[in-house]
Amino acid sequence: MFLKHKVSCSSAIRTRSRGPSALETPAAPILYRETDGLEVELLWDERNNLVRVAVLDAKTGDSFELVLSDCDNALDVFHHPYAYAAHRGVDYGVPTREHDFAVAA
Repeated sequence: MFLKHKVSCSSAIRTRSRGPSALETPAAPILYRETDGLEVELLWDERNNLVRVAVLDAKTGDSFELVLSDCDNALDVFHHPYAYAAHRGVDYGVPTREHDFAVAA
């Protein structure tokens, strides 16, 4: 990757929130894409020297951010944020099977 980070492979941060960005530190946008209400942005936080991917689902209001480590491929995370979130155990608002049964009842 072209930027060095302070985050190691084993300590990558994962966050989830509703509404505004989970990490409020200003960051410079590197890449942005939007498809059907899903916004994905690759950001560089100059102050903390971190690269992160922010995801916002405008339809549900769910959002999460992934702080990248030296082991992560930034473009891969940008293009497949849900796969990386699932691998890291981030709960990004996908209903569970129990939720489906509760709603149907």
